[in-house]
Amino acid sequence: MPLYDIPKGEEGTKSVLRMMSQLTNEATADPKIIEFTSSLIRNVTERNQVAEAKKIFKFVRNNIRYVKDPYALETIFSPDKILGLEKNSTGEWLLKGRMSGDCDCMCCVVASMFQTIGLPTRFVAIKTPTDTKNFSHVYVETKINNKWYAVDTIVKKPFGWSYPFILQKLIIENLNGKISKSTHSLAGIGEPFMVVRGIDALIRNVDNVEMAELGEMKSSLNELLSSPLAVMALFGLFFYGLKLFFRIKV
Repeated sequence: MPLYDIPKGEEGTKSVLRMMSQLTNEATADPKIIEFTSSLIRNVTERNQVAEAKKIFKFVRNNIRYVKDPYALETIFSPDKILGLEKNSTGEWLLKGRMSGDCDCMCCVVASMFQTIGLPTRFVAIKTPTDTKNFSHVYVETKINNKWYAVDTIVKKPFGWSYPFILQKLIIENLNGKISKSTHSLAGIGEPFMVVRGIDALIRNVDNVEMAELGEMKSSLNELLSSPLAVMALFGLFFYGLKLFFRIKV
């Protein structure tokens, strides 16, 4: 559904989050989405909620194509429009919807499916060093055993991964619509982290190379790049090396 006349800036982001939350809660009560999600996790070990969440996460990530909104227009499509669930004559589920959308749409799908199996969800809109003025991305978090797990289906990352360099968050709790805001310690650091983003992009460019050793190396590097303290230590070593270099040159 198109959204028109939304405010600019933070108030606009809050308006979008409220609409996403409304669509998600409505879809949670959709009998087709309830039944389809139940069938999707049927073979997962009973009471293993992390495994159930991972199954749903992989379904959305692997089957719904990421597509940007039309130029200069903010749109959100409800989960039923994205999935278009229908059954054929033998009772098999068919996906006859758009099967595409941007991060807003994909968040609504995965969050509604989580909620149909009893998992609380919230949406997290973030500012990053690449765009310090706007909340440029949103992902889902779901609570399992008193722990919140990040769920970002538009990147080729595992369940639980979230963007490591976040400057600010807007969070909406889907159950009650409450919005909170938090600022992170990376605020003001800015441009040095672009180097790290470049390294991460280089790693992602070799995602299709199937070598066990390369996979282990990528995993280790990604874990390293996800730690702000480790990144700061690397920059410290870099500048210390420059200092030694110029001292030797003198």
